[in-house]
Amino acid sequence: MEKETLTILGILFFIIFIIIYLLISMDVVEPLEYGLPYNKFTKNIGKEAYENGRYILNPFKSFLKYPKNLVTIEFSDNKNVESTPLQTRTGEGLSVILSVSFQYQLIKENIPDLYNLANIYFHSTYVRISRDVILKVGGMFNATDYWMNRVKIAEIMKQTMDKELLKAYGHCVSLQLLKIELPKTYEDSIVQTQVEIQKINMRKFEQSAELIRQNSSVIISEAEQKIRITNATGLAEASRIKAFAKANALNNTINAENKMYKIAMDELNLTQEELLNYIYIDSLMNQNKAKLLFDVNGFILNYGK
Repeated sequence: MEKETLTILGILFFIIFIIIYLLISMDVVEPLEYGLPYNKFTKNIGKEAYENGRYILNPFKSFLKYPKNLVTIEFSDNKNVESTPLQTRTGEGLSVILSVSFQYQLIKENIPDLYNLANIYFHSTYVRISRDVILKVGGMFNATDYWMNRVKIAEIMKQTMDKELLKAYGHCVSLQLLKIELPKTYEDSIVQTQVEIQKINMRKFEQSAELIRQNSSVIISEAEQKIRITNATGLAEASRIKAFAKANALNNTINAENKMYKIAMDELNLTQEELLNYIYIDSLMNQNKAKLLFDVNGFILNYGK
């Protein structure tokens, strides 16, 4: 009986030991983290980083946590940022103060290399790298570039930042050039210059508008002249066509009358003189209130009312 009791206690102790072992060997990687296995005694690390989940290691190991999400580094006057705005000089030597924000992301496959480079203090390394990049790129441009090519400067700064962070196993995902502060006297002169440029452009626009109005007047005059020419040409052509039609109709009438007179001569055996007398009398009969008086030897015409 005593032996059985000892056996049961041994099993219980073994189970308890296993449970305690599992509990102290278990570690969790959160959804927005990478976990790098780390031996607390030997100081050795694993060969790869783990995604989020619950893992059983050994009692001497745990996870070093690295961010999986985007991390922001900002140099500005806002609260809770890494540093104040950075001051440098433009290409022509003017003082310029830059407020910059950017987002980086770690490369999962290179997290063991990142540990060897900066341990778990990589963020401060990234702050130092980014400060150097901003100051270096910021001094490459003249003051007018900050007015005219702000987007271009931000893009070059982002590309340079990404190139430098790759050396520290990270990516610059995006970058924002938040604020640019140039000397007030220079800003005032730039503003005045822009105002004068706007005035010049406005005068150019006014000249272009006046030129367009003048050209429009010329075009309208030419169009009206063409309309008058077209109308006159149309009227002349209409008169010509009408006159031609009348002449053609008259010619057709004469031709028809000639045919009829010829038929009359043939049918009635009339001489040329008799036909002319017939035509003459017929034309007189068609006159209003015409009178004919005949004598014995021929006829005498009295035409009148």
